[in-house]
Amino acid sequence: MPASPCHLPLLLCLAACLLPAALRAQPENAQSPSAETSNLPGPTLGSLMFTYEGESSFDNDATAFGNVGVSVSEFALNAIAPMVMKPDWKLTMGLGLRAYHFAFSGTSLNNKDTYTVNVPLGLFAKLSARWNLVAMLAPSAYTDFESLGTDDLRFACIAMAGYKWTPALTLSMGASYSRVFGSDLLFPVAGLVWNPDPEWRVSLVFPRPGIWYGPDRRLRFSAWLTPAGSEWGITETMDGTERKLNFLFKGWRTGTGVEIELAPHANLEIAGGAALARRYELRDSENDETVFSSDVNPTWFVQAGLVIR
Repeated sequence: MPASPCHLPLLLCLAACLLPAALRAQPENAQSPSAETSNLPGPTLGSLMFTYEGESSFDNDATAFGNVGVSVSEFALNAIAPMVMKPDWKLTMGLGLRAYHFAFSGTSLNNKDTYTVNVPLGLFAKLSARWNLVAMLAPSAYTDFESLGTDDLRFACIAMAGYKWTPALTLSMGASYSRVFGSDLLFPVAGLVWNPDPEWRVSLVFPRPGIWYGPDRRLRFSAWLTPAGSEWGITETMDGTERKLNFLFKGWRTGTGVEIELAPHANLEIAGGAALARRYELRDSENDETVFSSDVNPTWFVQAGLVIR
């Protein structure tokens, strides 16, 4: 049976509490002298974002469900606050919440609501004048909240070192373990960030490259490419039988956006673009049997929300 949407009001209430808390947690001297002269965005303390992917058709040859289409609504809340602040390092704790609504059309598949909840614990350290370190561990739950089991509890992590080659060029290298590509995967995180002047930033860091242009401190434009996927443990009634399944979707989003400053630290972000290389899978978690598997045609997406920096 489809999951109840009653969890979404709870997420909204948490958002109303956590985003102001993230803003208050920002130290008065958080901005460096270089940040004061730059039009580019600073670190993100919190965000509240809504994304909608337009309906797209499945590759019918890959399914036994006939004509299938799907649209996706995604709500995301992220907040992070420093717990320990030292001159050369700091510890942070945060909360991440994502709620998805998958609306299937022309199929016996039920619409499905899924949720990802994580608690990221972070370490940010300045090792020397040129080297810095970022590490984060995030215990996570991936579920539809109908039947939460130990198999739905996982963790995501990242460790990355940065080397300031020149004042304008930083090299990054590290690794991450998460579900952004669908199932759990260990992958490299590496590349370079180039700030040629206060108006431009070119970030060629896999897996989320992007370009920022800030003609004014209150107005910024961006273009980016990012993986967009996950996997959840769900309960689904099929042919009159309730089954425990793993629901996986993966792909990429590429788009452009604009960020407008509404007030000090508070920014409106609006973006849109294309969702590419999409794939959906349903697997029986007990028998390791594929129930549903199909590629999905490309579609469009729009995104809007509040970003706290």
